[in-house]
Amino acid sequence: MKYTKMILASATLLLILGLLGVLSLDVDSQTDDRHSRKSEDSNFPTVSFADRSMASEDSVSPELRRRRNDKFTGSGWVRSTVSEDTKFVFLNNHWQQGLSALPVDKSDVVVVATVNTAGAFLSGDRTGVYSEFQADVVEIYKNDLQSSLRTSDSVSLHCAGGKVHYPDGPSVTYVVRGQDMPRVGGTYVFFLVSDIERSSYYILTAYEIRGEKIATLDGLRGDEKAGWVFQKLNGTSRIDFDRLLRSEVTSKSHKGEKNQ
Repeated sequence: MKYTKMILASATLLLILGLLGVLSLDVDSQTDDRHSRKSEDSNFPTVSFADRSMASEDSVSPELRRRRNDKFTGSGWVRSTVSEDTKFVFLNNHWQQGLSALPVDKSDVVVVATVNTAGAFLSGDRTGVYSEFQADVVEIYKNDLQSSLRTSDSVSLHCAGGKVHYPDGPSVTYVVRGQDMPRVGGTYVFFLVSDIERSSYYILTAYEIRGEKIATLDGLRGDEKAGWVFQKLNGTSRIDFDRLLRSEVTSKSHKGEKNQ
């Protein structure tokens, strides 16, 4: 019985880590133009592999930065040396499995927020890289947390990946297959998982609000055979998207109440 419980616990842990993009499964490099076009990296923040000090402009304490860095320690993703023709290193961890186009049920918080700043950071052992964004909350669709979250609050968001600049070498973009990065100045509907220990939220996925239309953040530049569910909402009108999302939030809230 104890052995069975250990197996179940291990399986659960692996599922969670896979969802959060921490496991370095099936990593591959791409240097050809076809993959470069499919993996536009202009929104990816950059960190220097040579700089081992904390960024002087870092807005968080050294202790909090250490905790955030340690989340990605041991991932084995970032390489210490790369060839001159390496442009991208992809992480294939099947993060999208189990997510619907509007993953309300997997999210602690769903908000509209405008991105103000972006930065990239290496893990404590320099084998992982993640990007961090500071965003102002504009509207709240869902908040399952005990803490109060208000419009105009500034929140810290993060996700795996980023661009790493190597001394006397290339800048290599580390991409979780199918994921893109929010751009500074953009306003998005974010689906977030709370990371209380690190005073941050992990981005499950997001949709950018572009005038009266919605633009999908993830899945458009991934492997087309993967069947990204987010694609079907790309180009949806803002009004229709709002209606669909509110209906999903209401539906999942009622289902949660019945299960209590």
